[in-house]
Amino acid sequence: MTAPYSELIDAISGVTLGEHPSALPCTTCGAYLFDAAEPTGYAYKFTDESEWRIARLYCHDCSRRTVAHPTLGAQEAQFEAVIDSEHAIRTLEEIRILDYNDPF
Repeated sequence: MTAPYSELIDAISGVTLGEHPSALPCTTCGAYLFDAAEPTGYAYKFTDESEWRIARLYCHDCSRRTVAHPTLGAQEAQFEAVIDSEHAIRTLEEIRILDYNDPF
C-alpha cells in the first residue's frame, strides 16, 4: 500500500512526537512506547486543512489496523511505524499504511 500514499507517508514521517527521552503513552492502555517501539496509529486531515495530524498511537497489545468509524469530511489512515530516537526530537519512520478512508 505504499506507492499511492507517498504524500501521506511523507507527512506523517515529519510530524514531531515529542522530545527524546520522554516516553509516549499508548492511547488505549497508557503503556509507554519507548524508542524503537513499533506502534500502530491513527492520522487524519480535514478537507479544508493542509496538514495531517496524528491523533492516536497504540502499543502492540492495543494495536488498531482499520479505520473503525470513518468521519465525513476527513481523510483518515491507520498506519504502523517505528519510533525514531536518533535525534533530539522523536518522529515516526518506516511508515506503512494499513487502512485509508477518503471522505468522498
